[in-house]
Amino acid sequence: MGPPGPPGQFVQGPPGPAGRDRDVLVAVLGLNSYRTKRKKSLRVLYAATRAATVTLEVRKGSKRIASASGRAVRGRNTVTVPKLAATGRYTLRLTATATNQTSTDTSSLTVTK
Repeated sequence: MGPPGPPGQFVQGPPGPAGRDRDVLVAVLGLNSYRTKRKKSLRVLYAATRAATVTLEVRKGSKRIASASGRAVRGRNTVTVPKLAATGRYTLRLTATATNQTSTDTSSLTVTK
């Protein structure tokens, strides 16, 4: 190894303007999977980082079977899935929308006899 070189010149520029705080919308379902009996409604827990309009869809493949909508506040929230008549496995899709931001989360739902 050779000798170290001369120290470099480090010039720091002026500080930039302060960054803007941004409320990022994130909405998540409370559980990875839910279970209910047929012809019973189900309360689904979810959390949101800011106020938003939410829609919860019950899907069987790409077909929408049922949906419920409401308003979310910052923190924990609930939305009620309407009664489902048929047993089987479904997908819950939560979509939250607020000021040009959208957040989506999915979970499974099993409806038994």
